[in-house]
Amino acid sequence: ESRGSNSRWYAGAGLFRPVSLLAHPALHLAVPGGVYVTTPHIALTASDGLRADATVAVNVTVANARGTTAAGAGARVEIFDERGVSLGVGFASLPEVGGGGSASVLLSFDVRGVRTWSPGQPSLYRAVATLSCGGGLRDGCPDTETATFGVRSFSFDSSAGFVLNGQSVKLHGGCVHHD
Repeated sequence: ESRGSNSRWYAGAGLFRPVSLLAHPALHLAVPGGVYVTTPHIALTASDGLRADATVAVNVTVANARGTTAAGAGARVEIFDERGVSLGVGFASLPEVGGGGSASVLLSFDVRGVRTWSPGQPSLYRAVATLSCGGGLRDGCPDTETATFGVRSFSFDSSAGFVLNGQSVKLHGGCVHHD
């Protein structure tokens, strides 16, 4: 129950959004941000900005809730397009993860001819990361997380304004609320 002053910037009291309780094994993909995807290089291959060749970088972070060091774990990442077709798969060994600590690895994928993300054509891809445990750490492994992402380039230009995938886009208004 909310008592007292209330305004558009006061959200009230209590829980007003869905809440989830997540259970993970001792060695697990970190939450939040255990699978973080960026597209550091994009080369548009169509003049309309609908296709591109891109580098997809996936940073995988593992957390160790144990009191002892964990060794021998690895991260497998597979990239899927919107139809579920695999665009690439990679594996990296993780360094030792101290008790209560975390470690990260970066995997890069070169993808060609992918559809770019735009408001009119929101093409989305998935990076599925799976943690595999070695060295006798079998309690709960593997752990899997999926990150959904779009391939797009954007910039702000003093003459063209907001440019998305090589095309000028007019921005209309803003979304101003507490989320």
